[in-house]
Amino acid sequence: MPRTQSPSRSSTASGPGGGSAKTATKRLLKEMDTWRKEQSDEKGIERLGPISDENLLEWES
Repeated sequence: MPRTQSPSRSSTASGPGGGSAKTATKRLLKEMDTWRKEQSDEKGIERLGPISDENLLEWES
């Protein structure tokens, strides 16, 4: 008998952490955009962003 997906599981997650990684990436990009818009003349942070385009979840500041 085939298994059915329980209603509590997200259908967007294609693998372990699939949907949550996408959500985290969207949230981080939104936060970075907000930070850039609110940035003042203070130069306390020289760079804020992902280390590479391939891994948007690993950032440096």
